[in-house]
This record gives sequence, C-alpha cells and structure tokens, in this order.
Amino acid sequence: MIGKLGNLTTLSPDIVEAILDDCLPPNITLFDLVVEPPRL
Repeated sequence: MIGKLGNLTTLSPDIVEAILDDCLPPNITLFDLVVEPPRL
C-alpha cells in the first residue's frame, strides 16, 4: 500500500487541492486516484 500512496505525489496541484477541499466529483474516489492516477 505504501508504494501505491507514492502515486499521489505525482498528481497535479489542481487534483491535490480538490482532495484537500473535499471537492472531488462523487464518481472519483481517493482509492481510484491511488490505484490508477489520471494520465497527463
């Protein structure tokens, strides 16, 4: 699990801000971002 959390460090600042502000769309979970982060 620790290795998967490392994926969160590569997220864009906009996504990180949405996570911290609890503004992610309801169909996207933090688990989704850890398992398969969005591609740029």
